[in-house]
Amino acid sequence: MRRSHETAGAAMNRTADPMNTLRTQIEGLAEDGYRRRRDTDLPRVLETARRPARNDRRALPARNRRPVLLLAGAATVAALGAAVVPGVVSGAKRDAAPPKRLDVKTVLLTAAETVAKEPAATHGRFWYTRTQVIDQARQPGNGPRPKGVSANGGPRTGPYYPYTAYVSITWENWEPYRQGDTTRTVDRDITTDFASPADKAAWKRAGSPSLTDFKPFSADSRAGQDPFLEVGLPKGTLAKDLPKLPTTPDGLKALIQRDWNKAPATQRNALSAYICEMAENIISAPVTPATRAAAYRLLAAQPDIRMVGKVRDRLGRSGVALATRRVNFGPDRKPHQVEVHTIFDPKTAKILGSETYDISGGKVAGRPSSISLLVGSGWTDRLGAPARG
Repeated sequence: MRRSHETAGAAMNRTADPMNTLRTQIEGLAEDGYRRRRDTDLPRVLETARRPARNDRRALPARNRRPVLLLAGAATVAALGAAVVPGVVSGAKRDAAPPKRLDVKTVLLTAAETVAKEPAATHGRFWYTRTQVIDQARQPGNGPRPKGVSANGGPRTGPYYPYTAYVSITWENWEPYRQGDTTRTVDRDITTDFASPADKAAWKRAGSPSLTDFKPFSADSRAGQDPFLEVGLPKGTLAKDLPKLPTTPDGLKALIQRDWNKAPATQRNALSAYICEMAENIISAPVTPATRAAAYRLLAAQPDIRMVGKVRDRLGRSGVALATRRVNFGPDRKPHQVEVHTIFDPKTAKILGSETYDISGGKVAGRPSSISLLVGSGWTDRLGAPARG
């Protein structure tokens, strides 16, 4: 997914097989179950965020506004840490006993080895992504609406409400493989909830104001001159051009640094933070295995990442969370210090999502202000159809 929202109008064949039919039916049942859980998932997720994965405790990923899981840049954090993370190493030999103690470099370099062995995927007509995002509700802001949002609206730019409320939305995107094909963006499953009954009561006393401007929405447009990945490639670059990305850490770093050099000093993170931001985005894009492995190796070379440990997201997926402190240029366009926890699947080396915590007075908030879950991604040949397999 390139951006979660873009301005509307602008510009992440198989033979019938009984197993494919069965898979489709199973996925349909899973989708129904997912929808039935939504009313209870959000309060549980927000209540248990930041806790390590013990029993049914769940830690959550955080939201992003730019390409798939492209997170706002980073400042500095503690030096490389270590944590006991059983079962993180999967590798090609599943019967090999994994090491019990892992540090940041071990996690990232193991992920690089895992993805480097994967076969190159056969592309389809569209790259499909489905992302659930939960944001702490903000008050409406003054001034013009931020650029780059859909006709459905965008994130509010005002301060948080005096009570803690959250807005959840699911974004689906179909990004074309070739220039000139249709792009589709769908916003759905928009819900609100509160951190506690006391917060809900405070909201009612305030007159029960609307917590979001979003509404169910769908728009098609033609792919224009907006790049699939904002990493120094020419304008108009789409998925078909991604194999042109470098396949070495040094090559990716040079490309990323070239973009970083163009940004105003007041509107950018430290270079290492921007490298983390862009490398994570590359990992989640439909790039070649060699490029994805290079992105992991580039991440491993960054000094400002620390181990959080083993976590489990709201969908029950196990992962390893790594943290960085970054400068987040939020909806109000002002820089804010945040701590971002990026969650990696140890078996597939995919990024599952992230969680973002505001920092105030040097202290990290106890609850995330923004959480993001990459629910699904992959190639599909039909506009409007999710990726299968």
